[in-house]
Amino acid sequence: MILLTGATGTVGGATLKALHAKGATPTLALRDPGKAAGLGAAGVRFDWADPMTWMSALAGATSVLMLQGTEPSQPEQTRAFLDAARGMGVKRIVRLSVAGAQAPTSHFSRIHAESDGTLQASGLGWTILRPTTFSQNWFTYYGVSRATGGTVYAPHADARLAFVDAADIGEVAAAALLDPRHEGHVYDLTGPEALTMADAAAQLAEALGTPVSYVAVPQEAASKAMRERGMPDWLVTAFEELSAVVRAGGMEPLRPGVREARTFAEFARDAARG
Repeated sequence: MILLTGATGTVGGATLKALHAKGATPTLALRDPGKAAGLGAAGVRFDWADPMTWMSALAGATSVLMLQGTEPSQPEQTRAFLDAARGMGVKRIVRLSVAGAQAPTSHFSRIHAESDGTLQASGLGWTILRPTTFSQNWFTYYGVSRATGGTVYAPHADARLAFVDAADIGEVAAAALLDPRHEGHVYDLTGPEALTMADAAAQLAEALGTPVSYVAVPQEAASKAMRERGMPDWLVTAFEELSAVVRAGGMEPLRPGVREARTFAEFARDAARG
């Protein structure tokens, strides 16, 4: 049995779609397992914050897609979950990490690097995926509307980012869950081109037929806005570190993938079609 955590999220949903296309029907680990029926799969109750739910969710699972939050407690959570998975007879873990975890310079990459190392030393079969910035962030994080467009304010200056379509990440994750030949591999996943935020906004505007623009703002203004929205200090600091990595070119390098990656323009056209 394949168990998917995070199946209602961006990468988990893309992985579910890719598995269905390959004829595989995973079980979905959800806080509300009733949502699984609408996704064409069976569900089991699971909550990262409640380890009591882990054992029943892992029962019968041989492969697990491991998608976690980025809280400071993630490494401890990783150790506890892998202990539980090993005890329940799980054979393979496919873990979503982040770009830069091989040489961590930010909160996000540091905690993922520690969790990656724990998995690699766990004795379980493992595959680690390290994607760069998701193309979908334009909608889910930056707040662009497919119907009306929008203006994105971010402290990325004119840095270039190799945006990766979550559909490509899902394809790789599905392959790793199904095929043991991917065990023991770390895959750095990027798109095939590096774009400035302004370039990506222009491509998205053309595809959607609505105005999309990017305004570079100072880091101090971005941090102030995050705090005013109630974001905790540790997370504001984490985003400050990430933005510094972006401005320094850390999200620009292109990496050869295990499949031909979609361009941002292709992502934008798919988004316009709904």
